[in-house]
Amino acid sequence: MPKERVCANSETVPADIQPVSEHENRSVNGKALCRESVIIQEQEKITVLRDRQKRYLASLPEDAEGAIDASFQILHPELGNYIEGFEEALHLSQALAVLIEKGDMEHVTREQEAAVFVSQKIARYLGQTQNQLDHLDHVLSNPRRVEHEGRRDRQLI
Repeated sequence: MPKERVCANSETVPADIQPVSEHENRSVNGKALCRESVIIQEQEKITVLRDRQKRYLASLPEDAEGAIDASFQILHPELGNYIEGFEEALHLSQALAVLIEKGDMEHVTREQEAAVFVSQKIARYLGQTQNQLDHLDHVLSNPRRVEHEGRRDRQLI
């Protein structure tokens, strides 16, 4: 075999013609070696999500007074004392504690079924509360975000 052929795979092949390594492919979540259609589908999903996020941010109040008003509407819906679902979750958690304390959790009983039902409701309502608190955080921080983006845009001009 000629010497040039033996060395063809190492010394004479430029670095930019080397195959993508498994490590490199994993570093981009396997996208370097996937089909083009997969990338296009993912980019479409990303575009939809980015557009939805832009619409969401555009719906938030831009001034401090509007942010405070929106915050109180979230914290006290329909003039209630607490965020929607929070008070019920609190009472359900208290009921769950009693059910678990008095029930025989080793055998399937009505108490065990009730404990499972109550715990599922608690998780649901506390999840709603978490989402509402996250929204409240976005509402309250949006005026600062808008102001920061405005300053950045003015600096670019």
